[in-house]
Formats: sequence, C-alpha cells, structure tokens
Amino acid sequence: MLDPFKKLGSDLLSVLFPDICCGCGNVLFKKEKHICLHCYYKLPRTKFEINSNNPVEKIFKGRIPIEGASSFLYFKQKGISQKLIHQFKYKKNVELGQYLSELYAKEILENNHTYKPDLIACVPLHPRKKNQRGFNQSEIIAFKISSELNIPFDKTLLIRAQYSQTQTRKQRFERWENTKQIFKLNPKIDIKNKHIAIVDDVITTGSTIESCARLLQENHHCKISFLSLCLTSK
Repeated sequence: MLDPFKKLGSDLLSVLFPDICCGCGNVLFKKEKHICLHCYYKLPRTKFEINSNNPVEKIFKGRIPIEGASSFLYFKQKGISQKLIHQFKYKKNVELGQYLSELYAKEILENNHTYKPDLIACVPLHPRKKNQRGFNQSEIIAFKISSELNIPFDKTLLIRAQYSQTQTRKQRFERWENTKQIFKLNPKIDIKNKHIAIVDDVITTGSTIESCARLLQENHHCKISFLSLCLTSK
C-alpha cells in the first residue's frame, strides 16, 4: 500500500515543479511523457520505413550502395523537431532522446517486420567531444533502437580517430572533406559480410555516415543500412 505521506509529498512536488512539455512548454498531464499529446501528434514523421526509394535513400543514390535508409522525423528550422533535438543534444535531456528513439523503433517494428540487420552501430564522437558533451547522442539513439528491435549493438565498432570541427554550417563538399580519414574500425570485431545498421542523430548531406559505411564496405564487405532520428528538410 502506498504511504499516504509519500503520495502527498509527490503530489505537492508535482504542483510546485510540474513536468513541462519539451515541445511547447505547457504542463504535462500524468500519462504524458516528455511531450504533450498535442505536440506528439504534431511530430513531423517521415513514414519512410514503409516506403522504398525514399528521400533518405536518394541522398546516397550513385554515391554508395546501401540496403536501405530511414529517418523518423523531418528536421525543420524553428519547428518542434529542432526544439526536441536541441534539448536532447545540447541541454543534455537524455531521457527525451531515449523516448524519441523508442517511438522510432516502435514505428519500424509496426511497418517493416523484415528489417533485421546483424548488428547496430553508431557514428562515434571523438573522446574530447564526448567529454565536453557528456554523452554521444547517436549512441543513445542506437542503444534504444537496438533494445527495442532486439538486435545486438556495439558502440566500439567505429572509432573517431581525429577531432574535427562541427559540421553544422558546412556545405556538402566541405562536409565530405572534413570526414575523410577521421574514422577507424575496431580490429577485434568480426563483421565480415554482415549487415550493419549505422545510426546517427540528424542526416543532412550524409557525408559523415557515408564515411563510416565506406570503411565497413571496403574492409569487411558489409551490407549497410542507415537510420537517423531526423532528416534535414530543405
């Protein structure tokens, strides 16, 4: 039986310090998690997991052979997805990132029952950047998707060997130049001929995640697919 004094204390805390929606700032109701129902239905879902030859796949067409690619949300400037990613990535709201990743994984399960890569990996951060931020956002997303889809995850497969500047304001060619030769593979993991799903937070030009994929294909003849929480919307 719940201690009435504990319940009273919990209710009082809820009144004094209510949970706030990460999308609009309104107070959340009891069963709402991180975002209110209104913002939940406003999420700009791509629905790409139920379509082949979608806009994410088209980014890489003619550049690199892949099994498929998908993103959960469109990333729109000043939109709700930008607010959520900003809170997750820069305000250190890891629980929000886990929640969005869980929603994404459930959507994949519902709409693509045949999707079953051998291993999930993530785009790595350089140790210095990871220490500055406190976590790797792509690792958080990949781990949650892995657990929901029941697919093994290895955060050590890809290693960021060089510290590079932020990609945010770079054009496509600059991004490609900035990602060449900055990744390495963990030689202790046997992934020859396996299907690897690489996870990133946001895909814009795809240069970073493509660099990771090329390493895997050139060294281990892997099949590759891409997953991201967001796709930058033009």
